[in-house]
Amino acid sequence: MNWQHHAKRAITGIVLTIFGLTVFFLCPPVCTTIFLVAVLFWILLNEWPPLMPYPAWARVSGTLFYPVAGFVFMALLNHSPYRNLLFATIFLPCLHDTAAYLAGSLFGRIGLSRFSPNKTWEGVAGGFAAIFVVIHSFAYNATWGYSFLIAAAVCALSTVGDLFESWLKRRAQIKDAGQSLPGLGGWLDRFDSIIFTAPFFWLLRAQIAWYFFDQII
Repeated sequence: MNWQHHAKRAITGIVLTIFGLTVFFLCPPVCTTIFLVAVLFWILLNEWPPLMPYPAWARVSGTLFYPVAGFVFMALLNHSPYRNLLFATIFLPCLHDTAAYLAGSLFGRIGLSRFSPNKTWEGVAGGFAAIFVVIHSFAYNATWGYSFLIAAAVCALSTVGDLFESWLKRRAQIKDAGQSLPGLGGWLDRFDSIIFTAPFFWLLRAQIAWYFFDQII
C-alpha cells in the first residue's frame, strides 16, 4: 500500500469534512448553495470538458443530466423543509466511497468492472456494511428492513455514479477528473456518487426524513 498517498488522501478528506460541516451547520443555508454552485462551475469549466469530446447536442444533454441535475437536487433539498437530509445525501455516499476504498485496498480480490479495475466487490460490501451500521445506529426510526433498503439504495447508486465517471475517464484516457484536491483527484471525483444519490433523496424526501429524524428541521 502507498502510505504516503493514503496519508495525503486522509488529510485532504479531513480538511474537506471540517469545512463542509462548518458551512452546513454554522452558516446560513445560502452559504451551502454558494459552495455547491462554485463546485459545479469549477467542474463545468475545468474538469468536465475533457470528459465530453462529443458533438454539441451530446455535450449539452449529457451536462444537464450529469452533473448539473445532481447539484440542482442538492440545492432543492438545501432550501426545503427537508434541509437536514442534504447532510445525509452528501455524507452517506462519502462514507460509502471511503469504506469501499479501505475494504477494497485491504481485502479486494474480485474485480467489479473493466471500466474501473481497482474497484472490487469486497469494496462494495465494505461500503454497504459501513452505511448500514451508521444509519441503523443513528436513524431515529431505525428498523432492520428500512436500514437495509436505504443502505442498499445508497450503495447501488454510489457505485453506479462512481463507475459512470470511471467510464467517462476511461474513454477520455485520463486517471482523475482533476488535481485540485491532493490525494483525491478533482471535485467531480468527490461528487460522482453524490450526483447519483441526490435525486433518490429528493424524490423520497418525506419517507426518508421520517426514517432519519424525529423532526424535519
